[in-house]
Amino acid sequence: MNFAELLYRLSVAVVLGAIIGLERQWKSRTAGLRTNVLVSIGASSFIIFGLNFPNPDSLARIASYVVSGMGFLGAGVIMRDGGNVKGINTAATLWCSAAIGMFTGMGMMLEALVVTFFVFFSNMFLSPIVRYINHRPLFKDTESEHYYAISITCKKREEMHIRELLTQHVNDDPAIHLRKLESKKSDVTSDVQVSALMASMGNYNIGIETVVGRLSLDSSVKSIAWTSKTDLE
Repeated sequence: MNFAELLYRLSVAVVLGAIIGLERQWKSRTAGLRTNVLVSIGASSFIIFGLNFPNPDSLARIASYVVSGMGFLGAGVIMRDGGNVKGINTAATLWCSAAIGMFTGMGMMLEALVVTFFVFFSNMFLSPIVRYINHRPLFKDTESEHYYAISITCKKREEMHIRELLTQHVNDDPAIHLRKLESKKSDVTSDVQVSALMASMGNYNIGIETVVGRLSLDSSVKSIAWTSKTDLE
């Protein structure tokens, strides 16, 4: 393989990896633009390296090592957050970036473009469908709206921090919605009680427990409690 062909294949790997990575970067995922580009370049480089060996089994072994190696890299971006597991989609995207890199390394540009299109389409346009399905209950007994009240006690100077932290955690969970957020100063101490009223479709006690658990880890929280409500007050 001459230098021009090498440069061409690696350049295509960079461009296609960047297309995948831009979408991940835009959504502020753990592995963004640079990571996906590097994965694509690395996979392409390993395949090009394997092409220099006359034994075809060598190339197959290198490809299998790239696939298994991506398993370790993907595991690094998967995190357990309370009762939730995050990063699985990002890990799968990195795996696909490696596949794109291997296609470009082999000179199979059309195949690489097709895979890039499907990966980009899946990440960009299937998310709204997933959110729509998650907000539609499967059984009739979950169609009623449930309400939850969280009460957090903190120092006056930490009030805005707690409000922002609470809003962030609620926004990160598509199953719950913030209906009301207010603060009340204590008549006895300098503490402030931040109260939030949230709603979910169906019983979501486990999810509320997860949110409360995360909030309780913050050093600004003096005490926290939650209750379920049958209707809005």
